[in-house]
Amino acid sequence: MKFLLFLRAYIQAKFYFFLSKNFYGLFKKTQEKKLNSHLKFIAKKSPYYKEILKGKEIKLENFPIIDKELMLKEFDKMNTRKLNLEKMTQKALKAEETRIFSNKEGDITYGLSSGTSGNRGIFLLDEKESIKWLGAVFAKLGHLRKNFFKPKRIAFFMRANSNLYQSVGGFYFKFKFFDIFKNFDDNVKELNEFEPTIIIGQPSILRLLAEYSIKNNKKYPLIETMTIAETLEKSVEDFIINTFKVPNYNIYQATEGFIACTYGDHLIHINEDLVYIEKEYIDKEKTRFIPIITDLNRKVQPFIRYRLNDILVENKQNLKGFMVIDGIEGRSDEYFEFLNKKREKTMIFPDFIRNTIIKVAIDLKDYWVIQEESKKISIVLDTNVIENVDLVKESFEKLFIYYDIEEVEVSILLEKIVREKGKKLIRIKRKFNF
Repeated sequence: MKFLLFLRAYIQAKFYFFLSKNFYGLFKKTQEKKLNSHLKFIAKKSPYYKEILKGKEIKLENFPIIDKELMLKEFDKMNTRKLNLEKMTQKALKAEETRIFSNKEGDITYGLSSGTSGNRGIFLLDEKESIKWLGAVFAKLGHLRKNFFKPKRIAFFMRANSNLYQSVGGFYFKFKFFDIFKNFDDNVKELNEFEPTIIIGQPSILRLLAEYSIKNNKKYPLIETMTIAETLEKSVEDFIINTFKVPNYNIYQATEGFIACTYGDHLIHINEDLVYIEKEYIDKEKTRFIPIITDLNRKVQPFIRYRLNDILVENKQNLKGFMVIDGIEGRSDEYFEFLNKKREKTMIFPDFIRNTIIKVAIDLKDYWVIQEESKKISIVLDTNVIENVDLVKESFEKLFIYYDIEEVEVSILLEKIVREKGKKLIRIKRKFNF
C-alpha cells in the first residue's frame, strides 16, 4: 500500500507539471478546485479556522495571513488532531538531545525546524502525507528517469533524522542519515563505506565533501547531488558540480512545505501543484517578493496564507508551466537598508552584497556581513584572504557610491570562522531597522 501511494503521488506530480506546460489554464482550474476543497476540509476540522470563519464564505481571502509567531500561539487549536504544542515540542527536543529519532505519535511524524528566524517551529505529518510528500519529491528531481531500475543509496546530511525518509525505504531506496553534529571525519568514513549514489545536504557540507574528494582523490558513484536549507551561492554550486561531475538539484523545502526545486529543465520551479503562492513584492521592479503560501496537502497541520521570511527572485521570462524563480536570495532580514542622499529608503539585496565580496576575494571560503546600525556595517573575513582586505573595503565603498549612500563606516575583522555544528550557514544579517 505504501508503495502504491508513493507511485500515485509520483505519477500525479509528473502529470500536473505536464498539464501546466501544455494546458496552463486547465491546470489553474484544477489547482483552484484543489485549493477550495482543501479550504473546506480545514474550515471544518480545525477549531481555530472554524471559529475565524464563522458566518463567512469559505474562500482564501477570508483566511487571515499568519506567521510563525501566530502559528505557535494557536497551534493547539489550529491543528486538526488536537495535538498539544508543549507536549510535541518536548518530545521533539528529547529526540534531538538523545539523537534517537523515532519521532512518531501514532501515525504522526513530527520534528523541529532549525529556528533560523528566532523561535523554532514544529512540523506534523501523518503517514499518508509523508508518503505523498516523498513521491512528489522524487518525481520533481529528475533522477528516477536515469538508471530507473537501479536502487538508490541516498546519504542525507542533516541536523535531525526523520521517519519521513524511512517511510518508503527498503523497497527501492536505501537511506542513511549522517548527523552533522558528529565529527566530519567519522561521517566521511561511514560515507565511504555506504558508497552513495545521491548525497543530500547543506551547500556548506557538500562543499566540504567536495574538498575532501579532491584532496583524497575519492570518487563516489553519484548520479546527482541535492542542496537544501542554506542559500545556495553560484560559486559554491559550481564547485560542487565541477568536483562531483553530476547535476545538482536545489531544494526549497521548509517546515511549511515543499515549495520549489530545480527540475529536469535546470530551472527552479515553484511546486504549484503542492502550494498556492501569493506574492508580497518588496521592490519597485516587482521581481523580488516574499511568498505567502498555502500548502494544498497538509491536513494535520494546515499552512494557509502563511507568510514566509524569505526573498524569492521571480523569473518573468519563463512564463510556460509552473512559476519559475531565479533563486532564493535569502531571508527578509538579509537585505540592508540605508537612507540615500535624498533621504529615500534604499534596499541592497543579498546577491549584491555577496557579489561585492566574491568578485574581489574569489578564494574566500567564509565571511559574515552584518549591518550593525544605519551607517555601519561589519565584515568578518576568514584569515585566508589577508591580501584582499583593502579590495573588499574599496568594493563596498563603490557599492555605496552606486546607490548614492554616504558616510557608511565599514569595519573589517580577520579571524578564523568556525561554524557552530548543526546550524545553517547565514552570511548576511541586518540587526538594524529604521
